[in-house]
Amino acid sequence: MTANNGRPISECGKYRPVGSDSEINEERTLEAMHRTLSVSRHARAVDLRSQAAVVISALGVTKFEERFSSNYPPDGHYFLGFGVNASIKVCDADDKDPSDHPYWVAIDEPVPWGDAVDTLPTDSTTVASLLQKAGMQSKAGLD
Repeated sequence: MTANNGRPISECGKYRPVGSDSEINEERTLEAMHRTLSVSRHARAVDLRSQAAVVISALGVTKFEERFSSNYPPDGHYFLGFGVNASIKVCDADDKDPSDHPYWVAIDEPVPWGDAVDTLPTDSTTVASLLQKAGMQSKAGLD
């Protein structure tokens, strides 16, 4: 079975790596990078914007932007930090009862725009530790 681009897909619908070993390893690395942590509200945060400011600072991100999308309820926006090795997204959690951890921090592959200059933490344990030092608790495992 093949997708529209001719690449074989597995039974579960994910693309099977095709190409050299280095291309396959790079694809697996990018797939493995996506991590999401559920994060508590910082004591000074009153909304997503102020929460994102604390998270972005705690993770050493210097280049970021607010982005708008109806895929991010309830207010249709999120914040995206740019790194040469990764991107960091801060958004409202869409859990039914997010009261103790109302935000998500997602670690993902770098984006092709954004003038990245920083090397960002990509390990969820490191990110959780940095967030804790900044006064937030986090839980991993939302992927």
